[in-house]
Amino acid sequence: MSETAPATAESLPVHTTSAGKSLTELSENQLLLVVFLRHSGCTFCRQALSDLQKIQPQLAAEGAQIVVVSMSDQAETLEMLKKYGLHHAVAISDPEKKLYQHFHLGAGNFMELLGPSVFLKGMKACIFEGHGVGKPEGDVRQMPGVVIMKNGAVLKQVQHKSAADRPDYLSLVQQAKQA
Repeated sequence: MSETAPATAESLPVHTTSAGKSLTELSENQLLLVVFLRHSGCTFCRQALSDLQKIQPQLAAEGAQIVVVSMSDQAETLEMLKKYGLHHAVAISDPEKKLYQHFHLGAGNFMELLGPSVFLKGMKACIFEGHGVGKPEGDVRQMPGVVIMKNGAVLKQVQHKSAADRPDYLSLVQQAKQA
């Protein structure tokens, strides 16, 4: 994973979240942990949701609202969030990938998506951790990422170096609060 210079929130494409507000509106007086997923069948996306579920109480204690961006429709994303016990998470549907593009989250190359290390981690997540693989919906080449926002400002942004990266979400939130 690599931290990048945060994209500006000024020209942020407007998407209505499942909470009925835009990202900018939702970030007013509230810290947002915005997690960009790959496609809906991705085992690493399922792993990420499981990771978020495990630290949900600590994120809430830090005052962070989880927002999940996917290329699936909002109802499907909300159903996936429920499956992982993320009942209070907010969903954004971005099938045209405008938010992904805004935050410079592009397509991965072969090594980032299917290289030996990624393949082995994928097998572990799929089989041994039980995350499985689903039907891909969206661009299977899309790379994931993480953005932390508050009051319309991007405080921190992380781009994955491979599809298998597992950010320490809690640490990222804590670092953003200190910045």
